[in-house]
Amino acid sequence: MENKAQPIAKMATLVTAVIIVSRLLGFARETLIANIFGVGLMTDIYIIATRIVVTAGLVVSVYMAKTFVPSYIHYREMHGDKKALHIANNALGVALIINTCLMLILMFMSPLILATMGLDEQHADLARVPVMIMLFKLPLLTFVEFFTAYLTARKSFVGANFIGIPLSIVFMAVCFIIGAQGGATGLSIASVASIMAQLIVIFIWVSRTEYQFNFSAHFNLPEMRRDMQIFAPALLSSVLLNINVWVDTTIAVRLGEGSVTAIGFADRLLGLMGGLVIVPLSGMAYSYMSGYAAKNAINKMLQILWQSSRVMLFLILPMVAISIIFSAEIVEIVFQRGRFTPEAGDLTSLAFMWYLPALPSFAIHTLVIRFYYGIHDTKTPLYCGIVAVSVGVLLSLGLSGYMGVGGLGLASSISTGLSTILLLILLRRKIGSLGFRKTAVDFIKMGFCIIPCLLTAFAIQHLLSDAHVILRFAGGAVAGGIAYLLMAALLREMVMVDAIRVTRGYLRI
Repeated sequence: MENKAQPIAKMATLVTAVIIVSRLLGFARETLIANIFGVGLMTDIYIIATRIVVTAGLVVSVYMAKTFVPSYIHYREMHGDKKALHIANNALGVALIINTCLMLILMFMSPLILATMGLDEQHADLARVPVMIMLFKLPLLTFVEFFTAYLTARKSFVGANFIGIPLSIVFMAVCFIIGAQGGATGLSIASVASIMAQLIVIFIWVSRTEYQFNFSAHFNLPEMRRDMQIFAPALLSSVLLNINVWVDTTIAVRLGEGSVTAIGFADRLLGLMGGLVIVPLSGMAYSYMSGYAAKNAINKMLQILWQSSRVMLFLILPMVAISIIFSAEIVEIVFQRGRFTPEAGDLTSLAFMWYLPALPSFAIHTLVIRFYYGIHDTKTPLYCGIVAVSVGVLLSLGLSGYMGVGGLGLASSISTGLSTILLLILLRRKIGSLGFRKTAVDFIKMGFCIIPCLLTAFAIQHLLSDAHVILRFAGGAVAGGIAYLLMAALLREMVMVDAIRVTRGYLRI
């Protein structure tokens, strides 16, 4: 067991290192966008264009991320590499046809979509060219998403996560070349160029595997029909979540210029935080859970679920607590320079602060959803999604009138928590005991650890109120983090105990 755990630990360490580099570059990319373009009409248009492409690409992205991985692992376990490769190539061919057709359709429909967003005729005209350019990402994203899923299914986690690095580098390079005069069109060109860079790098990575391309696009294969039974509810769940995003975006358009960009930048900051923890751990957990699901080893799946949940929450909770205290400082450090004004900072930090409480429940939600997909149940997440999105939309409409962009963040936090609770309740009804008691005790300990973390960070913020913003934030983050770790050690929190044991083992070596 120890020998098996060592390569997993090494892989986790390497993947985490790649993710950190990738997210730091993503952090630099978003800072550059804020510096060059600021918060205003052009960045609002770019974010709207991005939303259109993300929504259009849901069919393929959901299939690759949530259906293809467990299906490929299943076919490989049951029928061997050759059969699994044929199914994989057919999935790629079908996905490529779908995304290409969607690109062509949306090129004609984009004026209508922009009009429904609430943009006036002048602003809609400005948005058409960026949207047209961004739509060219759809066929390119097909290959990126397929090969990312393929590498994940084969447990090549480094390759699956490495591609964020060239994306950010090329994006920043194109932005530097084009400059602020490029506006939303320049941002769209940079986005397409960065996807092309990803594609080149992932082709190189995949060439090191046993993959061989053989174009196939049969929609009526028995395996495709089987996958569709799992995929359809998963797609509907993602569509529901996207409806929530579009509702927030539409409300933000009506809240005033820059509001769309403010919630966009807040989302980027959340993505940076979650990407350091949630993305690598959930990706690895999903691959292993899918493998155990193919063997019907439910207890092993639950073990992976709760181990990953404990590690995620142990890392995320202090990050969220400290970020809530220092939300204004974080936005100022990351974005507030160049065209990004203090007023834009206030708007972004308000959205960021209220979106933050969603992050812990989103971490658990991500793992539980993958558990359901691993056991080929996509209907239950769909039903939970319907309830959560309905509540989220109603709360967004109501709270935004009183809290502005902060209301959108609070509505998202509440709906994400509700969805996670419903998923866990229904999972227990479905499979029986979840073995949650030991993990629940550990979660409670983490909750107690947050108290000294918050108090310490808050005290440092006031003690260093006249200091430079970087010193104030760094002091609060370090002091709060130390307070959290000391309390975790005192309460013998499980993740902390394991970390101490591993550290002692390395010191003996």
